[in-house]
Amino acid sequence: MPGLSLAPPEIDSGRAAEESHGRMQPEPHVPTDATRSQTAKAGARAAWRRGQAALHAGDAANGLRWLDRACRLAPQDPTLHLGLATAWLGQDPARAVARFTALSAWHDSWESGLGLAVARMRAGDARAARAALAHSLSRHAAPVEPGWMKLADAIAPSGWCALTQDGTLRLGPDGLPPAQITSAGLLHVRRDGQAVVGSPIDQDAIRRRMPDLQMADPIRAKPSPPARPPPARIPAQRGTDIIIPVYRDHAATLACLDSVLAARPRGVRVIVIDDATPEPALAAALDRLAARRRIFLLRHARNRGFPAAANAGLAQARATGRDALLLNADTLVAPGFLARLRMAAYAAADIGTACPLSNNATILNYPDPAGGNPMPDLAETRRLAALAWAANGVSVTDIPTAVGFCMYLRHDCLRAAGRFRADLFGRGYGEENDFCQRASAVGWRHVAATGVFVAHAGEVSFGTEAADLRARNETVLLRLHPDYPARIAAHVAADPLFLARRRLDEIRWQAGQMGEIPAVVLITHALGGGVARSLAQREARLRATGMRPVTLAPGPGATTQLMGFPNLRFRLPDAMAALAALLGAANPAHVEFHHMLGHHPALYELPARLGVPHQVYVHDYHWFCPRVVLSGSQGRYCGEPDLAGCNRCIRQRGSVIGEAISVAALRVRSAHMLAHATRVMTPSTDAAARISRHFPGIVPRIMPWDAPTPTPTKQRQGDIRRIAVIGAIGAEKGYHVLLALARDAAAAGHQLEFVVIGHTIGDAALLRTGHAFITGPYAADEAVDLIRDQAADLAFVPSVVPETWCHALSEAWAAGLHVVAFDLGAQAERIRATGQGSLLPAGLAPSAINHALLAARW
Repeated sequence: MPGLSLAPPEIDSGRAAEESHGRMQPEPHVPTDATRSQTAKAGARAAWRRGQAALHAGDAANGLRWLDRACRLAPQDPTLHLGLATAWLGQDPARAVARFTALSAWHDSWESGLGLAVARMRAGDARAARAALAHSLSRHAAPVEPGWMKLADAIAPSGWCALTQDGTLRLGPDGLPPAQITSAGLLHVRRDGQAVVGSPIDQDAIRRRMPDLQMADPIRAKPSPPARPPPARIPAQRGTDIIIPVYRDHAATLACLDSVLAARPRGVRVIVIDDATPEPALAAALDRLAARRRIFLLRHARNRGFPAAANAGLAQARATGRDALLLNADTLVAPGFLARLRMAAYAAADIGTACPLSNNATILNYPDPAGGNPMPDLAETRRLAALAWAANGVSVTDIPTAVGFCMYLRHDCLRAAGRFRADLFGRGYGEENDFCQRASAVGWRHVAATGVFVAHAGEVSFGTEAADLRARNETVLLRLHPDYPARIAAHVAADPLFLARRRLDEIRWQAGQMGEIPAVVLITHALGGGVARSLAQREARLRATGMRPVTLAPGPGATTQLMGFPNLRFRLPDAMAALAALLGAANPAHVEFHHMLGHHPALYELPARLGVPHQVYVHDYHWFCPRVVLSGSQGRYCGEPDLAGCNRCIRQRGSVIGEAISVAALRVRSAHMLAHATRVMTPSTDAAARISRHFPGIVPRIMPWDAPTPTPTKQRQGDIRRIAVIGAIGAEKGYHVLLALARDAAAAGHQLEFVVIGHTIGDAALLRTGHAFITGPYAADEAVDLIRDQAADLAFVPSVVPETWCHALSEAWAAGLHVVAFDLGAQAERIRATGQGSLLPAGLAPSAINHALLAARW
């Protein structure tokens, strides 16, 4: 596309994984995170090059899938996503619109905005195309090279304006009458009294992205109109000022102000600093609040950034000797929050700042300290605030720095440490950390008020600039305070806020108990995959029948934790009584064992501790096989030998259940659990038969995990037969079979290609055959569409062990594919039952399997 220049992505150099040499080992070593990252980057670079080569050769379909693979291997690289979106422009404008829309929301750039405008134009939506072009022209410096201008002419024939990267103001299309231009931070360009597309140009936004840009003086520029004067100053009185810098997001800002005005005590000023918002509706709303004397409004003529805006408010507080509560405009507060923060700040003479817990506040995160907590609405914020006060009251915990989203500053600490360093931290990020380090150096402490909760959305004002700003200012902060990272790391390692979070989790758990509504305790592992998918379905079924699922999963440090309550974790067996007491309050009806991998075996005692029955749901064979999936020494189905044979296998290959228990003892314990279960559930008849064979007298009930309806399509006609292989393909899922098939296809010259929808334990070796393609990882909700996109002729399930259900089979059928599998396990049972597939003998030679795949007809 003209105007979009794509350079090779910035991925580590060196030969790509697809180009490397070396044979695949049957059981490769477990790579480190760094190794996986390097391999993914190398693979992404190679995939990008192959995609570009295919596009240049006119092979669009092949080019698109290689570019898509590159994006999946390096999902955080915007250059790759831009390349894929641009490639879709010539093939499917609707797909290009979707790609550019997602890219613009994540990585707002000149290229993504122009690409979205062109995509919308080609999709026939001229109005949306102009809107996308206007956004890009108004907030980004355009390239000096004129290639993009013809696109702008076509999208906005009535007129457009842009600042280029050399600071020149450009007007188009050529030949239209001159424009009227005025400048006041925002550069307004009008033609015949109407604003052209791209006007007003946000010069401050462009300067933030290109600080060294020297802008040319606008032609015929008129003097800037005078800024609106702020309303009359509210009489000062000693107490606390709430200071809220504002820039953008009309809805979030007004929601914040509504919550603050509803919660502020009498006599507290709310000082709002309008840092030259680009949203006229927001500016007008602030004017109305100021006119009604609900807020004290300061307005900057140009955007100066968060630290300068905060300083303007702090100067007002300091002039009257007041404390200050610095609050982000994307927060929600509850009644009592200010008084409780003030109590925390004055809990000791040397406390300088106090901050609440929040869903999004780095070291103050709750409930999950690692982050990812959803933003609560106002009602939930008030509920959590009340629970936090009930749980922790006036308790405070020392922290190495305040977090600026909600920061109570005592006036004496502010005088001692000085204001924020706007000259160093520019737009923002890191200024409060620097302030706190300076305050600490002169004897002030910083505390978390664990009895206070304030909701925080995060990064509303900075948007897509946030990552760049944070990276830049972290460098500044490190230069000023070299020991700062070590202090934060020590705090995180010690986690002194854990007990406060746990108390809040406990009281939140207790508050959520629903009287007579019975709960069901589900025990599962933390590895995701088919078990997680089946568990989610089970939880939905329980809710539909009026039951309440309560799920236990392995937590950090070999603990068991309550899902949704990450601070309620228990180290068994010592904490078994405490766990039982907690769950006993939930009115449990029964316990369901779905998977015990990662849990201490003491958890088997839970039903007896609770005095309730238990049920067993069979997802794999960890009940009698320490290797879980019935794989023998060759990585294939072991045939389920006698006890002596199982012992030999474990001595040779080891156990994967994470427990030092013999095969005999495992089976004795499992026999007891199964015999005393009120029901044993398996998803297939085959799985039930294997359980019954190892545990005579156990007759499982059959409950399929899902009920897909096979929708076979007509056999496709093409020169190359394309075979879909779905999922994460490891040894037991048939990786070595698949590799042998691809190598045989290459040696025999078969017109046969294997497409893995997912990834494998050895992508490089498989791709090197020239008869395989691998999409890369995918989300569960995109599986069926991604399978269809590959235009496969049929699907192959290469699993060399008996599956208990086989979700890949369900996904293949949902995508309309005929399926070939080995005559093993539930995969064979389900194909026979539906007639929608073909079965091959297990252990068939690679050449015979390939001939069968080529000859398959339906």
